[in-house]
Formats: sequence, C-alpha cells, structure tokens
Amino acid sequence: MLEQLRHRARMDAGSVPALAVDAARSWSLRSAAPLPDLLQRDEENPQLRPALDIQRRWLEEADESAVADYLPALVYRLGGQEAGEHLSSPSIVRVALISALARVRPGTGALNLLDLTVGSGAMLGGLASAVAGLGYTSRVLGQELNSELATVAAATLYLQGHRAEVRVADSLAEDSFADESIDLAVSQPPFNLSWERQEQRVRQRQSAEGWYRFGLPRKSDATWLFASRMLEKLRVPEAGGGRAIVFTALGALTADSSDSVRKAILAEDLLEAVVALPAGLSPSTNIQLYALIFANCKAASRRGKVQVINLRPYFETSRNRHTTQRELQGDAFDVLRNSLASVRDGMASRTLPTEYFLRRRVTVMLGGRRNDAALDNTRMTWDVEIPESQDSDEFLRERYGVPVGLTWELTEHVRARLETDSVFDPSRHRLKRWLREQAWDSTRLSALLARRPHVVEPGDPRSAEPLLMLPTNPDAASLGTDRGDGRGRVLALELAPGPVSPDFLVSWLNTGLGRESRRRAHVFASSGTVIAAVRTDNRSLLKLTDELIVPIPPPAVQQELAAAEARLTAVAGLADRARQELWEAPSRGKQVVSRFDALFDETLGTWASDLPYPVASAVWTLETRNTIDARHKQMFLVWEAYAAFTGTVVLSALAQDPVLREVEVPQLRDALANAAVSMERATLGTWNVITQRLTARFRDMLSSDDLDERARLLQIFGGPSHDSLARLLSPTVVRLLNDANAKRNEWAGHTGAAPERELRGHLDYLTARLEELRDEVGPAWRELLCVRAGDGRRRQGQIHQKVELAMGPSTPFRQSEIRVGELMDWGDLYLATDGCAQPLRLQHLLVMRESPDNARYACYFYNRMQGEMVRIVSYHLTDRSDVTEELEDVAAAVHDLLDTLPAE
Repeated sequence: MLEQLRHRARMDAGSVPALAVDAARSWSLRSAAPLPDLLQRDEENPQLRPALDIQRRWLEEADESAVADYLPALVYRLGGQEAGEHLSSPSIVRVALISALARVRPGTGALNLLDLTVGSGAMLGGLASAVAGLGYTSRVLGQELNSELATVAAATLYLQGHRAEVRVADSLAEDSFADESIDLAVSQPPFNLSWERQEQRVRQRQSAEGWYRFGLPRKSDATWLFASRMLEKLRVPEAGGGRAIVFTALGALTADSSDSVRKAILAEDLLEAVVALPAGLSPSTNIQLYALIFANCKAASRRGKVQVINLRPYFETSRNRHTTQRELQGDAFDVLRNSLASVRDGMASRTLPTEYFLRRRVTVMLGGRRNDAALDNTRMTWDVEIPESQDSDEFLRERYGVPVGLTWELTEHVRARLETDSVFDPSRHRLKRWLREQAWDSTRLSALLARRPHVVEPGDPRSAEPLLMLPTNPDAASLGTDRGDGRGRVLALELAPGPVSPDFLVSWLNTGLGRESRRRAHVFASSGTVIAAVRTDNRSLLKLTDELIVPIPPPAVQQELAAAEARLTAVAGLADRARQELWEAPSRGKQVVSRFDALFDETLGTWASDLPYPVASAVWTLETRNTIDARHKQMFLVWEAYAAFTGTVVLSALAQDPVLREVEVPQLRDALANAAVSMERATLGTWNVITQRLTARFRDMLSSDDLDERARLLQIFGGPSHDSLARLLSPTVVRLLNDANAKRNEWAGHTGAAPERELRGHLDYLTARLEELRDEVGPAWRELLCVRAGDGRRRQGQIHQKVELAMGPSTPFRQSEIRVGELMDWGDLYLATDGCAQPLRLQHLLVMRESPDNARYACYFYNRMQGEMVRIVSYHLTDRSDVTEELEDVAAAVHDLLDTLPAE
C-alpha cells in the first residue's frame, strides 16, 4: 500500500495532510463515528486523485489494526527528513510509552492524556492505545502550532478509534484545556526552538497567571518551557499525581542559561529518571537525545533520587531505499522496562541521590594563587565540578592524590547539570579496578605539569629541554625535543619534578591501559555535538590533561618498570640490527639468530594458558607432538583452529545486529565466491576470507568518531576494552592468517615428500609467525574470556551466573561466577567480561562435547556439509578426530550463510 502511494501515485510529505483527511472521511463511512472539527474539510486536489483512489480501495477492505497503524507509517515513510522534528520515530514512541506506563497497572477508570506538541499524533495515539489495553478509558488531548500537522494528528487518532480533541494553539502561550488535570503527558518538542518571538506573551503568562513557576530558560531553547507547562498541568499528588515524558537534546540538560530551571525542578524532586538514547533516533537530526521522566508523586524508594538509564549502545542501523536511520533493538526496551521497575543498580542503570546532579565548581591552581600578579605560563588554573553528594576535599584527594603545589578554591555557586556520561564510564572503572589490584595511587596528568601545555606543529623549532610529546591520536608518546614524525596533533608537555618519573610516565602512556586513558581523556575533553574535538586554547588543553588518569606506583617500582621498558626497547633494537645483518650476510643466518635463543625458552605451551580452549587445546597438542612430521601437520591445524575460532567470533558478532548482517552477508558470500571457497566446505582459506572481510568492517566501526557506534561494538563483543578488541581485529592478525594459508598451500599441498631439514625450516618459520601473532594479540584473551554458561540468578538488580572458564588447554574447566546484563543459555559458549551488558553467544559452528569416559572436553569445528549430515573436525588430540552426523543447529547456521534451506 505505502509503496503504491510513493511510486504509482508519486506522493511526498506535502501530500500527507490531504491523504489523512480523506482517509478519515473514508473510514467514517465504515465506522459511523463522527468526524472531529479539524477533519470537516471537503476540498479535493485533482492531482491527488490516483493516490486517493488507491487509499480508498485499500480502506474498504483493511482491518481495524491495519487502519490504526496506517497514518503513522505513512507519515514516517513519506515524511522522513521533510517531516523533521515534528515526527516521532517508532523507537522514540515506544520509549515514551514504556516510561509513561511504568507505574500504571491494569485497572479501570478514566485517565487524561496530553501532548502539547502533538505533531503527527503517533506518540499520543500510541499512549492512548496502550492505556486502553490496560483497561482504562481516556480523554485524549493534543495541541499543535502547525495547523497541517494538527490535521494529520486528528486523523491519526480518529483512525485509531480515539475520541481525541486536537487544537491548533501555541502551547507556550495558550492552553486549550485549562481546566483539565493530566495523568500522563508526553512530548517531543522541537529541538533548540527559540521562544524569542513569544517572549512577551510568555512573561505575561508567568506574571499574571503563575505559569513557568520554575523560571525561564535561555531564549534559544524552549524545551524547559514545554516541560514546565506539562509539570504544571499534572494532577496534584493529593489526587494521585501524574507523569510526564519529554524528549530533549543535550543542551537543555547542561547549558548554564537553563540552570535555574533545572535546580528548581530538582529541588521539588520532580525528576524520576534520565534515559540516554543513541544519536540518530530522530529522522530530523543525528544529535543524541534524552528522555526525561518526571513524576510529582514518587514512590518512597525513589524520593530524593534520580535514576540514569543508558540505552546508547542498544541500537541497529536501518537501511532501505528511503532512509538510513537508527532504531533501538528489542533488548533496549527490556532494559528500560526492567530498569524502571527497580531502584537497584544494573548494567545499564544507576540510581543516584538528587544532589549528585547539583555541582559545585572548584578552581584548581598549580604554580601560583588565583590573584598572583605573574601571568606567565607556569601559573595554571582549571575548573572541576564536584557533586554536592560528595565531600569536596575527599573528591579532590581521590582525583589528584597529593601532588606538590596543587591548591583549590571552592566556589559558592551551585549548578544543576543532568550530565550522564560520567555515570557510565567503563574506561575509568576499568582503570580504577586495575589500580586497586596493584594497590597504587593515581593522579591526573594536569597535576604533573610545570607549564601550560601547547600544541606543536610540523616545522616548529626544537625545544631546548626534553618534553613529553603526547599525540592526540593513538601514536606513541615520547620524551624528546621535537614532535616526531609530524602526523596528527601533538601536545608538548613540560613535567615538574614530582611523584611520577618521566620515563615511567611515557612507558605507561604507551601501554594498552595508558592508551585507553588517553582515549577516554580525549572523549571527555572534547566539545561539539556534531563533530567532537579538543580545542587548542589553554583551558581546553588543560582539560584534556586533567581528564587523563596516571598511576603513581612507589618510586622503586617506577624505576624498575622504566628500566625494564628501556631494556625491552634495547632488545627490539638488537633484533632490528640482527635482521639487517642477516640480509647483509645470509650465510651467517643461523649464527645471527642463535643470539636470541634464550628469548624463546618460553614455549608456546605457556601462551596456551591465555587462549580460549578451542585454540589452546590445538596449541598444546602441538607442544606434545614428538616427531617432525607430526609437528608439521599439527602446526597447520593450530593456524586453522585460530582462523576458525576468529571466524566464528566475528560471525557471531555479526548475528547480533540483524540489519548490519543483512548488508554484510551477501557481500561476504560474494567475497567467498571470488576466492573460490565456500562454507559448504570450510577450509583455512574460507575462515580467512570471513575473518578478513568482517574484521575490516568491525575495525571501521571501532575507529568511528561516533561514540555510540564504538560503545555498541564493544558491547556486542562482550564488553572488552577498546585496546583488546583492536588487537583481536588487527589487520596484522589477518595478514598472519593469510600467510599461514599460503604456506600451507605451498608446503602441504600437492608436493612430494620433504626432507627433515626442510620440514624444520617450515616449523621455524611458522613458529616465528605464531610468536608474532602472540605479540599482536597480547593480553586480549585474558580480558575477553571464553565461558560455558551455567546456572544464573538475579541478585540485587544484577544477574550473577556461574560459568566454566573455557580458557587454557586443561580440563575440567575452572568454575567461576560473573555478572552479566542478560542471562546466558545454559551449556552454550560465550565471550564475556565480568560486568558486561551483553555476552557474545558463539554460533554453533563450534561444538564442545564432554567425554563420557573422563572430564575432558572435545572441541570440534564445522568442516563441511555432506548431504543432510554435518562433518565436524577436532584440531587437538581427542578420541575421534572427526564426526559426521545430523547436527541441526550447526546445519542451520551454515545454511543461513549459504542462503539456502536445510533439507526437509
């Protein structure tokens, strides 16, 4: 139907009001319900005749549920960007309904519903239908300044069977329902709408009739005016109270000019929750939105508290011929519903005292007092905000430790900022947990400076003294007198004598955790809602250094670590020189390499203890093989095990996003066909194509400037750190797997018998490549664990689930318990970190079986389809190297990738 209107009748957004009126009039002939006044229009545009004929024929046969959904779908399809901020997406509507009805139980009676910016009516209509489903009757009230949109809203509500009253009015200065008290109110006001033209009428209403009792916000954004009117119209608490849901952009939550309104609302304890939503949910803008949930009659357990709920990672991107837009995943609505049902903290929710959002600004000073006459660059000041719920001295001591020369002054002014990002800061929590494990103090880089930081550019003269050169990209930090290779923006920092040695600091900043601290600092110091970037003024650069967390180990430990780092750097230099010497005198190759024999005393078997069991068992089998022929064969099985496991992981991650999967799988099939491989028979080459294609796609997402995109990807993969996931998806891993595949084809394909000397050369080469893989992956698998799910239960608002840690080559697996956001299926394999919101369920291309004779597990990977049967193979020592049988779950996963159906 909608496709016919768009293509055969060539409809656009401008046609919607006329179509809406005619749809209501046509439906009235069937329903016999009286038409609202706004729909008593009798004109007809001859140019719309084809569309009207299509619509009328459809309405003659359509059932009531299809008719109810028709206009919202029509507006959403034909409107899109043109409908702009007047259009509520299906995701926003559903968030509004869940939030509004969180305290409403099934019952009887009448409820008053209101939307002061009713737009096309989708949100108000959805609320009215949901209320009816709970057993209530309702009076449905809407106001809209735009007369054409008001007409569409009236038609939408009429087709849904609601006796609604929609009025054309300016909600900032007019109230068409002045005598009505409201039970549930919803609104998506136009974002950043100026009210300067209505200022005189707004102030008259305020002074003469008591409107806007919380105060007036900045003239450039009317959000808090709409919110104030909705709160003022709610039923009084003595009569049961009411709830209001308002959608807004970030500026309304943090701008100084709206501070007094926020403080007044918090002072009256009217804010129940703030829901952070992904950017791009609205068709009109890509900015991030928030849902504010207000209630004037809170439950006792919620009084004096505000709940913060983070739905930012729970989205998928909808792509079709008409639009590219984000939508919330089904899990998001479960998270929202469960979070609102409890004040206990969960993976995606925190309940905080109201005072947390009241912030006192502290001016931190280094190198002099605020009123010092000297204004050189050794005197630095910056501001930090401290929640009223925390002791200021304790907060600052925890933030900075006890650096020399740092002082602060507490201002009297208290601001209200509904900022939520710092509440959900996984990088900070990960760093703090690591620091607690080491029993080390910490500070911020700002507290270690001798002078203000400055940006150095290509061609700048060298510094007379060594400086800390800190790139704002992931490049390595260094101590030196110039800016290095000239790539990207680099901060030059002069360090003061203090508790952290420069050599240790540089080493730390180049570790995985150090880079994560740098990345986090960049995010929290950035400004801008569309393009987030760190400015180059003094205040912004100091803010960047003030957000960068730095550990403070004991001096002896710092010296030891810095010396170890220097020695490892020297070893790397020796290796580079040896490589050059090798090619200058190839005949001395064995002698050159023998210098490093001691470095290889640590066997690959040691590495196996850090790997997931499906790979570790293959590596351990390699270590136990005694003959050259057996080791040669097992070496290729190790590479295939790693490729198959990585391929299974990325395919499993792809399955978490159905929309992305719909785009990527056809291209993946084409890539497999172009490489002359197929999932019908999974070889090392097959797994390599899958890995190469999907890791590249995920790397693009991980390096995106879109913070929500990065957060979603980390959540999909089970909650690892950015550094760990970047290691696992590294192009170096892909290169090494492709190299191993090429060498297998060359050395283990259609060749004759190879002498032992040649086989040893192959083993040496592939062992070196495994060591390179080991270095590239680093500690990533120690963080992102492979687990087998056991029993779980909810405790204190969180799911605690028993797991077997399928890590290392040994069985039985060690038992543990982790916290997760959603319950894992018993017996299945997952990748997860403790505290992750969404463990990654591994597809059944990997099968783990427990031996009936002992406690060992046999691990099998999918190998090929044989008619209705599936062949799976093991890459480690087990009772049977391969199994062929009917495995419906494995076959389903394979046929899904092949775009075929399993045989009946």
